Amino acid sequence: MSGVGNATGGWLSDRIGRPQTIAAGLGASTILSATFGLLGGLPLAALVTVTLVYGVVLALDSAPTSTLVTEVVADEHVGTALSVQSLAGFSTTVVSPIVFGLALDRGGYAAAFPTLAAGAFLGLLSVGALVWFGR
Repeated sequence: MSGVGNATGGWLSDRIGRPQTIAAGLGASTILSATFGLLGGLPLAALVTVTLVYGVVLALDSAPTSTLVTEVVADEHVGTALSVQSLAGFSTTVVSPIVFGLALDRGGYAAAFPTLAAGAFLGLLSVGALVWFGR
């Protein structure tokens, strides 16, 4: 579903704006991540539907984020900026499974998924700062 999320994010960002699309994706990811661990009692069809939507939402911000970086950074610094963006993104893929696993071991899924929500919320704050200070 991440491929659908990337394509949808790119399409939406061309129509409603990159910051708006990134914020929508991260906002939805924050909400779904915070509550996903509590949804185990849903009927299977509903859980599968929510999981598919979650897969789309998790990737919705990817394409617009990279594009936004190329649009707001001076041309002579785009390579460095994209490298820093990649470093930040890949660093979270190293840290988040460790934090998620610790939370899962200590409190189960209801405690683990909100750790992912925290990361999405920090991303949302970062986009807000970029938009606010980029004026």
